[in-house]
Amino acid sequence: MHRKRTVAIGFLLLCLLRATSWIIPSNPNSLPATEQQAILYGIVGISGLLFAGRGLSDRLRTSIWASLSITSVGLLGLPVVLIGWTHGGITETGISALFAAVPAVVAIGMATGTEEAGRKFLTPALVAFGGALLLLPVGLPGSLLGDLKLAGLILAILLVGICSVRIFRLLQPLAYLDAVVIIGLSNAAFLTIYCITNGSLLWRWNQLTPIASIASLIDLIEITLLIWLLREMPPIRLSARSLVIPLFTVIEGYIVLRPQITVRLTVGAALLIAGAAWILFAKIEENEPVLSLH
Repeated sequence: MHRKRTVAIGFLLLCLLRATSWIIPSNPNSLPATEQQAILYGIVGISGLLFAGRGLSDRLRTSIWASLSITSVGLLGLPVVLIGWTHGGITETGISALFAAVPAVVAIGMATGTEEAGRKFLTPALVAFGGALLLLPVGLPGSLLGDLKLAGLILAILLVGICSVRIFRLLQPLAYLDAVVIIGLSNAAFLTIYCITNGSLLWRWNQLTPIASIASLIDLIEITLLIWLLREMPPIRLSARSLVIPLFTVIEGYIVLRPQITVRLTVGAALLIAGAAWILFAKIEENEPVLSLH
């Protein structure tokens, strides 16, 4: 029970930190998102390497770190690139609304395997996704380039959902610090290579100053929390963060901006809350091994 409470607190903290990121003022001199994420993942990976202790190479077979590296890049690094590419074609609220489909992708991915829970959670995931579409304006593009960016965003959503299921299985036999090293360094390497090949590497000592900021510290906490939760929470539960985060953001926006409440917003919020609550609190059978917390 104590472990479940700790995991629940970690999940709530992750959602709150991500939901309140819009309140923290951004530095106009900060690095582009991909470069900043490359540095942050590098810091996380190197920090994990310092504390992981000796014998890391002995504990990790080549097949394990290779599979985990590829899966973690598909879950974290590659979506960062794809989301960055969609900016300008799709709004931030539109991205949040469409990413509410991640729990449905996770449920389908589980249902195609042996997990009965995938079928059980598909309906509430779709209900919550419908609520997000009502609550958040999407603003679909009307040009060819905009359609391509939308396709890139859909690819990112599919990657996050599919890789979430796979990475949970890969992380079960690993210690947390070992996972931090592999996930942190592999994503740092991928994002750095992308920036170099894309010709957008801008690192300068004066431009690295914004890394030592409250926003970057929060990002580091989010990364370390997420890696821990990827191992400790069943993937369908953790995927609910894509529902809870926009819900918290909307609540914060209402408190700060006091917009007019409409029937559409009310129905959307109700569907989003109902679907997220079902995913987070519905019982998962103990005999489903891939969903075990142990």
